[in-house]
Amino acid sequence: MVTSRLLFATSFWLSGTINFALIDLVGNATLLGLCVLLVASAGTPMRRLRMGVLLAFLMFQLEHYENFLWSGSSIDHFQVVLLAASAIFALTRGSQAATLIGALLAILATFTLAHGLAVWPAGAALLVLAGRRRDLAIWGAIGAAAIVGFFAGFTVNSAQSFVSFSPEGVRKILVYWLSILGAVPALGQARIAPFGGFGLLLILAYAGWRSALRRERIALPLAGFALAAAGLIAIGRAEHSAGQVFSRYYVLSGLAWALGLFMLLNRHAHPRRPLQVLAVLLPPLLAFNLIANQQFADEFDSWLNCRDIAAVNYKQYGEDGRGPFKLHPSPARATALLRQAEERGVYRLGPVCLPVPLPENAEE
Repeated sequence: MVTSRLLFATSFWLSGTINFALIDLVGNATLLGLCVLLVASAGTPMRRLRMGVLLAFLMFQLEHYENFLWSGSSIDHFQVVLLAASAIFALTRGSQAATLIGALLAILATFTLAHGLAVWPAGAALLVLAGRRRDLAIWGAIGAAAIVGFFAGFTVNSAQSFVSFSPEGVRKILVYWLSILGAVPALGQARIAPFGGFGLLLILAYAGWRSALRRERIALPLAGFALAAAGLIAIGRAEHSAGQVFSRYYVLSGLAWALGLFMLLNRHAHPRRPLQVLAVLLPPLLAFNLIANQQFADEFDSWLNCRDIAAVNYKQYGEDGRGPFKLHPSPARATALLRQAEERGVYRLGPVCLPVPLPENAEE
């Protein structure tokens, strides 16, 4: 989580403390940045309109509540997608300097979250299909160094369980991968999520087959990144999550669906009636957005309440883990870190509630 730690350090260097509210805003701003980048690079005004409408309804709804609300590790899931998209955008510029900038952004994606590694094969595929051998060699050399650096000193978390690479284990990974991809249209229904993921694969396969890379130079490789990133998450989390797709992973599903539908609309839009296909899709998108917000409102509220209860209990007892919810998976580590932060003047947990004098005329 290098990029998040850089945000924390920058906040401390500039203000003498760490403002988590500001960091949360920065994390959410990366989603806005992603949407601005994709809309601006979509091409014609009509293509930009299609991209904007799809992103608005699929990305700005409460299925993504965890990334929106938590200024800790969850905002990395917004950051990594922006970094990957920016790296792919840089590669499409065609110059050697742009390739180097793209590689730098890909390095940041790699050290943001583990599935940021997926940007390297996505970028390589783009360069191979474009026939840019020299840029491919540069990209491959830097990518190999970044991957070696990522795994240097790498250890597996002993507290986490992984599937065995048996036929049953592969089946679990495949089902969880499809569940991640189909999570957004499934609206929290775990049983139908894999079918949604399979439908997305069909859409992307059709769009990739009918859309030349020169027409979808960003959407197609970025969709490939989303598929590969979801695959890496599935390998690492299929067993540990017991099949549950957490809110923080929904951003990959939402992005992949937006890109797939975008390529599909562009392929079947009538030249003389360019708004027709979008008008047909708009009512289902609006209904989906409203249902998603309603469906996930309880999860949104409970996330806020659980987070606040954990903070209140820490303030009350002076240590983490004394209530039903905790600030960190390891309460002892959280307690030690918070105490060190206070002693060194880095950060102090603010007051949960301010004292109010009892009114003189108070009655039982």
